[in-house]
Amino acid sequence: MTIHSRKPKQIHAILCFGIEKAATPEEIEQFTTGLLEIEYIHNSLELDGVFDFMSEAVFPNVAAYHDTMRDLERQGIIRTCEASLVCKEFVQEETDEALWIKDGHEDGTQVRIGLHEIEKIVAEGDYMRIFAEGREWLYHCTLAHLSEQLGSRVIRLNRSTLVRSDFITRIRHVRDKWEAHLKDGSTCRISRPHVKDVIDHTSSTEDVDSSKNLIARPQFSNFAR
Repeated sequence: MTIHSRKPKQIHAILCFGIEKAATPEEIEQFTTGLLEIEYIHNSLELDGVFDFMSEAVFPNVAAYHDTMRDLERQGIIRTCEASLVCKEFVQEETDEALWIKDGHEDGTQVRIGLHEIEKIVAEGDYMRIFAEGREWLYHCTLAHLSEQLGSRVIRLNRSTLVRSDFITRIRHVRDKWEAHLKDGSTCRISRPHVKDVIDHTSSTEDVDSSKNLIARPQFSNFAR
């Protein structure tokens, strides 16, 4: 095992919420349920102190952060909110940079897949379908865990797909939708929140004006009733 620090690839934030005293139990329940339904929020905790709830969120870009905060504010029961950015992560990784996956044999034989060999990962429920050098395996894991383990080797195209950056051959903008063409001949949809990140991590694009894809630095502030 090795422990090292690194800067997050995306906007990793800790959000603390104070709820209006007049909020009804039904409104609070609706608020907490809504938090867990937001794509970018990974988990939430109820607190007993200055704040009532704390959430950990990972946003692909500044626009996604602001859109999410505006949606939460519209619920009308948030008294105050404070956001702190994660500037450094301390992670523990296996020194052997590989995955060991069951090869489907009854004797439990496992195959070693080097992290550098992985080309594409597609989420299928509780399993991840891993593609590497013409073969594929099902691996019981979460997409978030594999994304952390693979680090800068991969980039997210949408909620259920990761690909190695150099596995993308072309990006196209077709009828208001973005798609990535991959080396295996397949085409994969790029969801809107991840478009800029994909463009930034690929060396060549088609029908892209980079000047239109710039985003401002995040501005975090409390919003009070």
